[in-house]
Amino acid sequence: DEPLSNLDAKLRHEMRAEIRRICKQFGLTGIYVTHDRDEALSMADRLAVMDSGRLAQVGTPEEVYRNPASRMVAGFIGGTNFIEAVVAAPAGADGMHEVHTVFGALRARSNSASWRPGAGVKVLLSVRPEALAFAAAGAGENSIPARITGATYLGATVQYDMRVDGGPDLHACETNPRLVRQPSEARISLTVAAEDVVMLPVETRH
Repeated sequence: DEPLSNLDAKLRHEMRAEIRRICKQFGLTGIYVTHDRDEALSMADRLAVMDSGRLAQVGTPEEVYRNPASRMVAGFIGGTNFIEAVVAAPAGADGMHEVHTVFGALRARSNSASWRPGAGVKVLLSVRPEALAFAAAGAGENSIPARITGATYLGATVQYDMRVDGGPDLHACETNPRLVRQPSEARISLTVAAEDVVMLPVETRH
């Protein structure tokens, strides 16, 4: 269970690649247990996500990351923004639904080809921070008005904390930043492609 947890970041990265290389070179099948999502995504051909001792989802790293089966899987396998919504119109010819949120309408896709919720159904949207982009006001198919409340510079990326009027706080991640946008009361626009707005079923809590 997590055999690389005591290594420093650089060596841990190198060992992940080495373990995968050895398994591929010699045709070995291995089971690797970890809570580190970077290890899971970078080393696996197939992932199995466990929740309270039960299989929550099995698939390739891309399948699990792009099409999480539930809120638990979406949050466990990577950072994401959760937004409550209601389906306004069923899927069109392009497979996209129109959904209504507290800050306006968005276009979104289902997390599964077999699940097409109808109008009036409550859903939960999952939007990865790296899917959000800054844009001119009103530009883009899914425009979200927001304000920057915090910025963390990490070299290759900047992580932003965003405040949405009437909606949940969001997190955005900008790669290869040429400048760091500072917190401000000025309103800006975020956009996200419909393909990156993933509808999840609303889970009943017992």
